[in-house]
Amino acid sequence: MRILGKVLGAGLVLVGLVGTQCWAQESGDVQNCTQQGDDLELAIRACSNLIQAGGQSNQQRSFYYFARGVAYLRKGDCDAAIPDFDMTLLLAPNYFPAYANRGRAWTGKGNYDRAIQDLDQAISMDPTSAEFFRDRGVAYEMKRDHDRAIQDFDQAIRLNLNYAEAYNDRGFAYGGKGEFNRAIQDFDQAIRIHPNNALAFLNRGDAYRAKGDLDRAIQDFDQAIRIDPNYAVAYHDRSLAYRAKGDVDRATRDYEQAVRLDPTFAHSANPSNGGNSDTGSGRVAEVDNAIQKYTAAIRADPSQPQAFIGRGLDYFYKGDYDGAVQDFGQAIRLAPSDAEVFYDRGAVQFCGGRFDEAAKDFAQALQLDPKNADDALWLYLAQARGGNPGAQSNLAHGAGGLDLGQWPGIVVKFYLGSAGREAVLSASTDPDPRKARRQLAQAYFYLGERQLIGGDRSGAMDLFVEAMGQGALDFHGRAAQQELRRLTGQPKP
Repeated sequence: MRILGKVLGAGLVLVGLVGTQCWAQESGDVQNCTQQGDDLELAIRACSNLIQAGGQSNQQRSFYYFARGVAYLRKGDCDAAIPDFDMTLLLAPNYFPAYANRGRAWTGKGNYDRAIQDLDQAISMDPTSAEFFRDRGVAYEMKRDHDRAIQDFDQAIRLNLNYAEAYNDRGFAYGGKGEFNRAIQDFDQAIRIHPNNALAFLNRGDAYRAKGDLDRAIQDFDQAIRIDPNYAVAYHDRSLAYRAKGDVDRATRDYEQAVRLDPTFAHSANPSNGGNSDTGSGRVAEVDNAIQKYTAAIRADPSQPQAFIGRGLDYFYKGDYDGAVQDFGQAIRLAPSDAEVFYDRGAVQFCGGRFDEAAKDFAQALQLDPKNADDALWLYLAQARGGNPGAQSNLAHGAGGLDLGQWPGIVVKFYLGSAGREAVLSASTDPDPRKARRQLAQAYFYLGERQLIGGDRSGAMDLFVEAMGQGALDFHGRAAQQELRRLTGQPKP
């Protein structure tokens, strides 16, 4: 599993109900539709009543569709919001807030290319909107196009020098590039503008942790928790900092609090066990509890891909690969442009020994994220383990378009013969001890696969054992475990 970043900024920030007018028909429905409070169901009913009543001008009718779309979007129902914004633009093609909000809805669905198209249109119609540039930057960042995202955040800040959310988002993008000093500078600015911004403190703490400044990281996590005592992510990340300092007791307390507040953290590393997964009864109970919560969430709203992704990951941790594949498949149907989900399903297929199916998923992930070296490596391994004689040439053919400057780009060079084993191990180091262990586990896994593909089963087994010894919880660690099982003739758990 890849490590997913924190939610950028304040999420899907809405354009206000621009152009609201006091129509001659000042009914209660008009007020409830166009002057929305916290009761979103009331707003949706009011807008629906007005739309069904008819008799309005196209301008009035378009705005009722727009207002209902905004209510759906505020509610998190992107699927319902998009058709309302479609209708708004059909009736009022120049109403640029509808393009902007439809772009935000596409971002919420994980279709970042469609989001960018709509935000391009909104920006062309109103190039003075800092919010539009920031929202497009968010879509680029979710595609991991850090440089394009930073350009948009730059412009948002030029248009609004006190735009705290844009500073926070730009800091997040710089962190994605590994430029932690510049990230911290932006988080500083976000905090200066909004001193009670828990997310900015959290993100700055993560940047300090990545730099190895654990005391400063803990101070920021402390402040994030003071601002929001129920901030599960802050407890989780503070537990990682304490674990890196060797304070297992405090790390464990924070980890347990994070799980109490958000059971999805039950599948992260437990610091009381050296960062390893706990395969005992307590661990199993935590995962089962998380699965139950995801199942309840899916029953309540089956349109949200994240619930299927979360449950799929927990099925994977339990060893229920078929259940994981089914849930990732449903997530893909809901978010067909999300490269991460194809990657997740491909990794599960690989662990289960279904290499041809894995290769199809990794190929799709790479098509959606063509610079991602990790996707290219897994595609190569799936093809090679599946007996595809063109695996090596396929990797070589696509290497020119990959981002080889960051981990695990060096592994691509190793597989193509332009880097050695020691270079791979050296490149896996990182100031963040947990990240360093994870990347070292990945390095041993990739080295082991090279030996296995070359026919050196004994050498591969030694390297897979080294990979598992790092305590990695990601797909690389589990894949190393399953390769060992296949090599030793053990059944899949």
